[in-house]
Amino acid sequence: MPAIPLEEQTIVTRLVEAIRPQIGIDSTGAIVEAANAALSAWEQRDPDVRGPRVVAVNQTNGSVTLG
Repeated sequence: MPAIPLEEQTIVTRLVEAIRPQIGIDSTGAIVEAANAALSAWEQRDPDVRGPRVVAVNQTNGSVTLG
């Protein structure tokens, strides 16, 4: 899913905006759903963009599993 730098900054910003309200909630499912919603919105805007989805998030160490 290559992106030009401005698009890359935009998607990272959108992911942070979507995920930030979910941090600290007991369910990592809310974080996964928020991240995937932001990725889906980006794909809908640009039909040439396709990529993996977030499968799991470890809130303890910050790791993200994509699938």
